[in-house]
Amino acid sequence: GNYYRIWRANRGDVSPVVLHRVRLISLGDSDTAPSGIQDVLVLADTVYVLDDFAKRIRVFNSLGHALFAFGQAGSGPGDFATPFALAPVGTGLLVLNLRRTKPIQLWDHAGRFRGTRLYGTTGNPSSAVTLGDTLVVSTLSPMKVNGSEFLAISADSNGTILGHGCLRDPRYAASEARSGFLALFTRTDLSTDGRRVYCVQPASSVVQILDVRGNLIGTIRRA
Repeated sequence: GNYYRIWRANRGDVSPVVLHRVRLISLGDSDTAPSGIQDVLVLADTVYVLDDFAKRIRVFNSLGHALFAFGQAGSGPGDFATPFALAPVGTGLLVLNLRRTKPIQLWDHAGRFRGTRLYGTTGNPSSAVTLGDTLVVSTLSPMKVNGSEFLAISADSNGTILGHGCLRDPRYAASEARSGFLALFTRTDLSTDGRRVYCVQPASSVVQILDVRGNLIGTIRRA
């Protein structure tokens, strides 16, 4: 098994492609290796790893050699309480927290704390992406807007909510009304190509394509 199978968009549908593994890298050594990996962000040749167990961000080069680490567990400015995701923004990166009451932190690429951002995000987040200075976050808890249930929210750095997106697959609601088993797998994953946001729900056969404000602009059928 020296390969991985993924899916490639093709005129609204998908077709399988095979990725061959080029090489493996080992992150750090016994002193610098992450003790728990919550999220990974690659910027150019630098790898930022959110170590949720140690409550630190560990930084490596493309060969896996440790460069430096920053952050610590705590509740003060620049401390990590419940970090869950990294997202690039401008010349820095954002560190998002699981709790809505905790601010979103801004760090530069050298690991210097630059303050906090507002972003009108929701609680129970599952993933996040940025497009310019706009943050789109998916949540485990559906948000009801005008009778519809959405799983993603878009906001700017001033805390202004720009819109909601990613309609919840109705099969989740139907499952909750019965056993609730399917509803246990409602984690929504977001990704971006820098212009659009792709929203994936595990039980849904459709990938929703959103604009920066969460508006639905297309779909991709999953096999």
